[in-house]
Amino acid sequence: MASNPFEKLLQSSKELAELSKNSSGVPQLNRDLGQIATETNLLTSKVSTGQPLNANAHYFLAQGGSNTHEVTTNLKDIDTKVIFQPTEVIENTDVEGYLEKVQGTYMREITQETRQKTRQNLLHHMEQQLHDNWATMQTRILSAWDQEQDNKLFGKHCVQSKTQMHDYANAIRELNQKRLHLEKVPLIPRLQQVLKSTTCTKTQRSFMNDTWDIVAHVAKDIEQTAYPKDSLAITRMNQSMIASVKKWLENQYLGIANQALLSSGSQSLGGSPSIIHRMCVFSRILYNSITSSSSLYFEIDNNTPIWLLLYILFRIGRPELALQYVDDHQQQFYNAPGFLNYLRAYLSSKDHLLSQDMQEQVRSQYRMMTYGNQPIDPYKKLLYKIMGRCELHITGLDMCKETEDYLWLQLSLIREGSDYTLSSLQKTIVHAGPDHYDSKKLNPWYYAYVLTLTCQFERATAFMYTQQQFRLEAVHYGIAAAYYNLIRVSNDVTELLATKPDGNASLSLSRLIKQYVDFFEQASVEEVINYYCLLTLCPTQDMADLCHEYIADYAAKQENYKDILGDKLTYRPGLIETYKPLLGLESEQAYKENVLERVAQHFDMCGKYKDAISIYELAGDYHKGLAVLNQQLDYALDRPMAILLGKQHYQSLVDDNDLIACCHAASSYAYVPKDDMVAKTHSILLLLLMASKAYEAGKHEEALELIKSAHVIPFEDNGSYQSAVRATEIYKSMDETVKKHVPGIVMMTVEVLYSLYKYYSDQSAYTLTEAQKQYMADQCKKWEIYIKSLKTFAGMISSDIPVNVLHKLIKKLTELHQ
Repeated sequence: MASNPFEKLLQSSKELAELSKNSSGVPQLNRDLGQIATETNLLTSKVSTGQPLNANAHYFLAQGGSNTHEVTTNLKDIDTKVIFQPTEVIENTDVEGYLEKVQGTYMREITQETRQKTRQNLLHHMEQQLHDNWATMQTRILSAWDQEQDNKLFGKHCVQSKTQMHDYANAIRELNQKRLHLEKVPLIPRLQQVLKSTTCTKTQRSFMNDTWDIVAHVAKDIEQTAYPKDSLAITRMNQSMIASVKKWLENQYLGIANQALLSSGSQSLGGSPSIIHRMCVFSRILYNSITSSSSLYFEIDNNTPIWLLLYILFRIGRPELALQYVDDHQQQFYNAPGFLNYLRAYLSSKDHLLSQDMQEQVRSQYRMMTYGNQPIDPYKKLLYKIMGRCELHITGLDMCKETEDYLWLQLSLIREGSDYTLSSLQKTIVHAGPDHYDSKKLNPWYYAYVLTLTCQFERATAFMYTQQQFRLEAVHYGIAAAYYNLIRVSNDVTELLATKPDGNASLSLSRLIKQYVDFFEQASVEEVINYYCLLTLCPTQDMADLCHEYIADYAAKQENYKDILGDKLTYRPGLIETYKPLLGLESEQAYKENVLERVAQHFDMCGKYKDAISIYELAGDYHKGLAVLNQQLDYALDRPMAILLGKQHYQSLVDDNDLIACCHAASSYAYVPKDDMVAKTHSILLLLLMASKAYEAGKHEEALELIKSAHVIPFEDNGSYQSAVRATEIYKSMDETVKKHVPGIVMMTVEVLYSLYKYYSDQSAYTLTEAQKQYMADQCKKWEIYIKSLKTFAGMISSDIPVNVLHKLIKKLTELHQ
């Protein structure tokens, strides 16, 4: 029963499948043609043929439930003639005027907004500049104060070191002499000779000498012309420095071994001079020393600690002898079957790096040694650590308690470009700090020694500079490192040591030398110049600019500045002439712009106008020399002009007679054209000052002649209007320095004419000859013409004359006419 429906379903499926196979894809109609025609006619009759075919919107709205009849009625009641009546065009609409008005409004708003923003930006910039200038000034003041305090303490330590300071200065002078001839000089050995006179303890001297020896060793091995800039060159330099320092440590250890063998000669076996045999004896001595104070496990074969011996051969820089020993005594290393292959691969690699597979094997065995339960020779474990660079994050090992051993191990593990670099080691040393190495603060050279071993010459210099007792040595240590291009030099003049976010430090060589020179008060001029020449050891434009600035400031503060810069009057060259190539002053133009002009500007600002003019003459810049004189003439004229105009005045600090004499000497400059504006201004100001002096001395006629010679005021015999116009045009073209004094000169001229006119008028009461009367009449007539021209001229420039002065002038002129 249950299977019957399924059988029917199966049968129907088969029939359906059979029909689908025979189907042509066209649907079948199960009606004949007659039935189809009848049904078609029936459907056609239901369509109203009288209704127009108009697809109105209400047919569609009706389907959505809208009342189309109501909508249609409302639409028919709307008067479209009113609703959609077209607007008339207004013929007198001023569209262009409207647009111009809108444009003008926009432009005014934009202009106002722009002005407001510009004003805000300017005020913000001025405020920011003010804060920056104050911050810079504050830094310099505090720095100078700190330097003064340091120098006071430094001076207490260096009272007995004056001779040593001069010895250092002689060494620097010899260095610069060699630099002038492009010759190399063994600077460090020369400075080490001076070091012998340093007062210190025996321990301090030992580490001080070692520190300088390391610098000398590294400098000899590298020999680079400049500190590298790109990362690839820095990497190569770091690799070279690591190899050099490591070699120095190995030589030091070899010396210790030889000294131990020499001290324990009775324990030496045989007389073989081979290094392996000697180190075997040393390994036994070292083994006895270690086991006497510890219970470490050692593998001994033939009374020789074999792993300790291999470490010693590595430690003295002879790993190839370790390979030879292992190869000759393979039976002694039966418990390390792969060691010989590892060692051979390690030494055959240029960078002492094992292949990936070998490195994994070595690290696996190292982990078994470290975390296994079997006793392991510590020096075997140490050698595996070196070859496989295992557990770099663990730096402390029992067998490397000595600082030199620890640093040698770290330098052996460092690979530039890997996860453990020289920078990583340097950060570790800096993080530990000086107290870690010199907790009792008895030997600062120990920390400088460690910094030097890790190639941190900048930090070593800065650290020793903080030690008042050894500041002399610190300064010259930094100079030596800079000479051999071992340090990064910064342009910062406020901080001695600058540290970047990546941990790299740079030393301010300029600050180091500047502070030392400022303290070295007893230094001669030549010694100071020699020290400033060291700034160009770093061949950058910034350092050259600082060098020029320091030399200019130093020369400007010296009374005998002509010894430095030279004297054109006596044709005497200055000391700086010799050192121009070292100062980056090969051309005269560079020397003039970078040194002489700075000195002249300093003198000018300090009121030493004679010295400023002397420097400008030395530079051949007579134009600027005249400009300085014009400024002084302007200051000198301010006092008499202020008196004439009734203004407040101050006594001049410059002697007018000296100034006039100096101006007369400068008037002979043949290199400045007479029609030059500065030369014209100089001539006019000089004549006006001389006229003022004559006026104050009561020499009115002389004063009048000097004013006439200046051609500032019209003094033509005809007194025509045209002469006043010409004088006004000349006045407008004058320099502002002259124009500011013209109202005072006009007032002075009126006073002179008034005095002369009154004097001659009073003389008429006395008995005179006809010739004298005629002469006086001619003079008065001429002065009347002058007064007429002066009145016209004053009226034309009345806008530049103060009102009170103008009233006073008119009053005087009126009195003259009466």
